[in-house]
Amino acid sequence: MSSNSDPALHHSASAIDLARWSSQASRQPSPAVAARGDVDQIARLFEMTNDLLAAITLDGRFTLLNPAWEQALGWSREELMARPMHELIHPDDLEQTIALTLAGRHRSAHFVNFTNRYRHRDGSWRWLLWSARCDGEHWYAAAKDVTDRMWLERQALRDPLTKLPNRLLLMDRVRQALGRLRRSQGLIALLFIDLDRFKAINDNFGHAAGDHLLIAVAERITQTLRDSDTAARLGGDEFVVLAEDLEGEGEALAVAKRILCALEAPFSTGSTEVAMLASIGVSISHALDCDPEDLLREADIAMYRAKSAGGGRLELFDMSWAAS
Repeated sequence: MSSNSDPALHHSASAIDLARWSSQASRQPSPAVAARGDVDQIARLFEMTNDLLAAITLDGRFTLLNPAWEQALGWSREELMARPMHELIHPDDLEQTIALTLAGRHRSAHFVNFTNRYRHRDGSWRWLLWSARCDGEHWYAAAKDVTDRMWLERQALRDPLTKLPNRLLLMDRVRQALGRLRRSQGLIALLFIDLDRFKAINDNFGHAAGDHLLIAVAERITQTLRDSDTAARLGGDEFVVLAEDLEGEGEALAVAKRILCALEAPFSTGSTEVAMLASIGVSISHALDCDPEDLLREADIAMYRAKSAGGGRLELFDMSWAAS
C-alpha cells in the first residue's frame, strides 16, 4: 500500500462530491435539490461514471456503491455491502487502511492518492487508488482500478530474467534503509556478488544454460537471506544484497559466508552439473550521511579485490583503499 503525489492521479473533488450527494439524495434529498430536478441528474451520473464511488462508515462498511464496483471486483453491490470491507483487503494493507478509516472521527479528515489491494471475486488482487473526505460519520470516496499501471511500474523495477529488484529499486531501498538508521542503532551492508568464470558457462553450454544458471543462483541467494534483506541483480552475472539491522561487521560477513556456501553446491545445466564460485565484496555504512552510490562503489572495489585474490572468497572494504 502506498501514497502517490502525482497530480495526474488525483481524483477531482467533483467525483467525491458526487458520492456524497448521491448518498444524501438516496436518504433524503433536500427540497431545493428535488425542485431543481438535480436528483435525477445526480443519480444518472452516479450510475454511469467509471469511477468507483462509495460511502463508507467509520467502522469500514460500505453503505452506498455505484455499479462500477461490480465490474472492477466481480462482486455484486449487495455482496460488498453485506460484509466488512476489511474481509476483502490484502493482509499487508489492512492495518494502514483501518487506521485511515478511523481517522475520519475528525471531521476535517481527507486523503488523496492512497493505494491498497482488494480481492476480486476470481481470487486475484486489484490495486485501487483512493481519494476521500469525511464528515465525521461517513467517508465519501472515489477510487480507480490502477492494477495495470502498478504491474507496469513493478515490471520496470524488476530484472526480467530473475524477477529480482533491479538497480533502480535496489538503490531506492538503500536510501530508505540509510534513512532508517537515524532511528535505530544498527548498520546496513551491501554485498556485491560476481560469479567467477561465468563466461565459460555461456561459451561451453550456450546462453540458455547461462540464463538457467542465473535464475538458480538468484534463488539460492534469496534463500539464504532474512525477510528484511534485499537481493538484486544489476545485470550480467552481478548481484547485490542489501542487509539491514546488522549489529556489526561480523554479522555482515556471516551473511556473505552463507551465500558463498550456498553457491558451492553444483548447479545443473541440463546435460551436466557445474560448480559455480563467486567473489563477494562487502561495504558497511559507518555514517548516517553515507551516500548510497559510494556504498555500492566500495562494495564493488572490495569484490574486485576478492576476484584478484583468486575468487571464491569475500573481502570487506577497507577505508584505507579509498586513498589508493
